[in-house]
Amino acid sequence: MQQNTCSPRLSPLPALLTAFTMLLLASSPALARSYTLPGTGQTACYDNVLLLSPCPTAGQPFYGQDGNYPGSPPAYAASGEVVADTVTGLGWQKADDGVSRYLEEARAYCEGLTLGGYSDWRLPTRMELLTIVDASRAAPATNPVFTSGNGKYWTTTLQAGDASEGWSVRFSDGLASYDGISNPYLVRCVRGPAL
Repeated sequence: MQQNTCSPRLSPLPALLTAFTMLLLASSPALARSYTLPGTGQTACYDNVLLLSPCPTAGQPFYGQDGNYPGSPPAYAASGEVVADTVTGLGWQKADDGVSRYLEEARAYCEGLTLGGYSDWRLPTRMELLTIVDASRAAPATNPVFTSGNGKYWTTTLQAGDASEGWSVRFSDGLASYDGISNPYLVRCVRGPAL
């Protein structure tokens, strides 16, 4: 029997992100009140094989999947070189500078950046960078308000248990992976309280 967990038209990334987010929020009630993540756009629910209509409610089998938590859709306001994410409250560098850097150089670049009148830029966490991924798009998998390449972008998140590897997000398809910190990748800086 084939198991389907998401719509054939949609990437599994939104469901995975929401599942991770819900696990994180369930484990830390204080964290759940500190910020809002954008919804993934997934509204359908499934059992092991079939589409469920309507989505199950609390206490029913298969409750708690992405379709049960539509959330707020991503929303952005661009002003010059800065994009404000009106859902998370973060400010983003609208366009990267096209320069690939090693992880430590990427951190230093963001910390030294002055852009849009702000000088409190930093390298985003993996979770933060994934909030600007738009899984309905490819090459790049970001909202058109951002000027993005299709390459990998560094995050400040290191691989658990191995400080020689760090997480990056590939904007061609929105997938996160970890690689050696000596690999040169692109940089998109963020400002605001860390998620």
